Amino acid sequence: MRPVTLRFPARNAIVVASLVCAACPSFFAIQTEPTSIAECDDMLNQNLRPQCKDYITAKEAYANGDYRSAESYLARSGLGDETWGKAFAAEIAGAAEASRRADPLVPGSVRGIDILFESETLCAVKPARFKIVASLVGGTKKETWSDPALRKGFIDIDNFTITSPHASWRGEGPVLDLAGDFAVYDDGFAITVALKGNPDMNATRTLKPDLACVGGIFAGGGGGGGGSSGRDGQGFSNSTECRGRNGGNGQRGMSGGRGGSGPDMVVDVGYSATQLFPGLVVARVGKTLAFAVAGKTITI
Repeated sequence: MRPVTLRFPARNAIVVASLVCAACPSFFAIQTEPTSIAECDDMLNQNLRPQCKDYITAKEAYANGDYRSAESYLARSGLGDETWGKAFAAEIAGAAEASRRADPLVPGSVRGIDILFESETLCAVKPARFKIVASLVGGTKKETWSDPALRKGFIDIDNFTITSPHASWRGEGPVLDLAGDFAVYDDGFAITVALKGNPDMNATRTLKPDLACVGGIFAGGGGGGGGSSGRDGQGFSNSTECRGRNGGNGQRGMSGGRGGSGPDMVVDVGYSATQLFPGLVVARVGKTLAFAVAGKTITI
């Protein structure tokens, strides 16, 4: 820090004093990279302690592989413009980029594959999350990633082809869109995964449809009318004060009107027997289907 020169009168003469504050830089700013919370607690300037602790928290998040939090805490610390702060920011960015790259998969190293789902049944009206597991030479296994921001240590789904008469892959992410035609209630959801470059390395999984997830067939009535607005709050006036004050709160609005009745519906109901469900009740309204095993309820 440069010397500070002060000039002040002393009787009829001018006295010049030159003061050097060697401790000022470390008191008003964090000069060296913090290494521990204890170091932050020992800082004489209490206003610097939160900055210091945010920086240490960023370091801990980085060590745990949580690069999003590391970037957030570094930005909050305000220390990213320091020389060592810039170096740390570059480390975080590099590690985050590496974490978004999946591990390579050599087709010749694969000894078996399988496709797994979160449940042993699939709902025809909901997307299905899945993962593919590849068994490798030496007994190790690699799974496809589930978080696009954390792909390191996992393999890409596009190493494989996914085929099914009842499902389609979106082309990105571990999600299948299902097509719930009636055939799945007879045969189930058949889904085949094969290794690109070696289609003979494949696996097929057939899952039973989940009947309960459909729930029923619903048609809404018209919406009710909006409630009337509440009264305005009272204003404030006082001739003895130059500055006004806030007015009073407005009144609560009234409840909305009752909704309209639902439309008339024509319901077709049938009974069927499939390989998976010996007694299957089917209800249809237009193109919408609902299913239940015999003895269970379908809500229309």
